[in-house]
Amino acid sequence: MSPIASHRRARFGTHSRPECPSTPARWKDSRSEQMGEEGEPGMRWTPDLITGNAVVDAEHRELIALIDKLELVGSGPDGRGIAEALDELTDYVFVHFQMEEKLMQREGYPAAAVEAHVAEHRKLDRETKELVEQYSDGTLTTVQPIVIFLYEWFQHHIAQVDRAMAEYIRANHARLGAPGVPKDPGAPA
Repeated sequence: MSPIASHRRARFGTHSRPECPSTPARWKDSRSEQMGEEGEPGMRWTPDLITGNAVVDAEHRELIALIDKLELVGSGPDGRGIAEALDELTDYVFVHFQMEEKLMQREGYPAAAVEAHVAEHRKLDRETKELVEQYSDGTLTTVQPIVIFLYEWFQHHIAQVDRAMAEYIRANHARLGAPGVPKDPGAPA
C-alpha cells in the first residue's frame, strides 16, 4: 500500500457500502443554487474561486472535478465506484493540503495565518472522516451529504482562506521584487 493510501486509510477508514440509492430529490433541491450550468450536477467555477496562483487554482479545479465525480457515481442506481471515488478524492485532498502547507512555509506566510489555515485543513479531515464513517455504517444512505459538505467547505475555503494566502504571496513577491508566482490566466487583473 502506498504511503498516501495508508495515510488516507488512517484518516478516513475504508468505504465498504456496496450500494447507494439514487440521490433523493431533497438533496438535489437543496443544492439548486450551486448546480452547474443548466441544473447539471457540480459546482460552478466562478471568479471568486480564482486565487490568482496557477498551481493552486489548477489543484482546486481538480478537487472540484473529483467532488463532481463522487456526486455522479453516488447518483447512479447501483452505487458502483463510490469507494474508488472517495479514495481518489481523499488522496488528492491530502496531497493538495500538503502542497498548500509547504507553499505557506516556503513563502513566509505569517505563523498565525499558517496555524489557522492548517487548523481548517485538519477540521475538514475530521468532519469528512465522520461523514464517510456514517456512510460506511449505513447512517447515511447516500453520498450527497458528503458532496454538499465538501462543495460548501471548499467554496468558502477557496474564496476566503486560500485567496488571502495567494494575495499575501503575490504582494510579498511584489514588495521584494521577486519573480511572481505563475498567475492563473483567468484571475482578475
